[in-house]
Order: sequence, then structure tokens, then C-alpha cells
Amino acid sequence: MAKRARPAPKFAILPDDPDWLRQLKDECIRTSIQEAADRLGFGRTTVSLVVHGKYPAPTTNVENRVIEIFGGLVPCPHLKRSITADECKRASIGAMPTNSSDRLRHWTACQTCPLNPAKVKELTQ
Repeated sequence: MAKRARPAPKFAILPDDPDWLRQLKDECIRTSIQEAADRLGFGRTTVSLVVHGKYPAPTTNVENRVIEIFGGLVPCPHLKRSITADECKRASIGAMPTNSSDRLRHWTACQTCPLNPAKVKELTQ
């Protein structure tokens, strides 16, 4: 019996999609929405709604999980540019820096940032 071909997805990777959403859509196209959802630990419905732009709640948890699982960049609101997930984690954890005013401002901003890896972990547990 021949394997049935999957239908083409009904969503597109758009130029203005953030990096994490592009990565998620690419993974769904490459594998399937169900496989991407399984890897992320979310339900198929959640991932489907996110890639179709119809998810009714903030997507912060999905965004952070996509970055954690599929790699990629994190949009840093303080620096106003993308940084690696590892850079984000290093900037947000640890003791308050006292030797650099720039690092102190960055660390302070991280403590209330919705993308802070420690805060996201607390929300998902």
C-alpha cells in the first residue's frame, strides 16, 4: 500500500513573521503540525492556531519553547535586536553586575522581561 501524500499546508512563511514563527512554520512544513507539536510538548490544536495566526492568547510560551527546541534567536526588547537564547539566559541570570552600567541596565531590564527564561520556566511549571 502506497503512503498517502500529506496535503500542502494552508499557511505561508511571511516576510514579516518573527524568526521563531518562521522556524515553527518551517518545521510544520518539513514534518507536520502534529510532529512539531509533539516535539514542543504542546497540543496539535495550539500549534495549528499559532501557525495560522489565530491563537487567542499571548504566544510567549510557544515562542520560548520553539527557540529552546529548534534553536534560533530571541528578540531582546532592551537591546532592540535579536540575541541567541544562550546570550539571553546569561544576561538574565546570576548576580547583579556592579562593574558595568550597561550590563546593569541590561540585567535590570531582564528581571521584568516576559521572555526571561527563568520566568517562562516558572509559568510553564
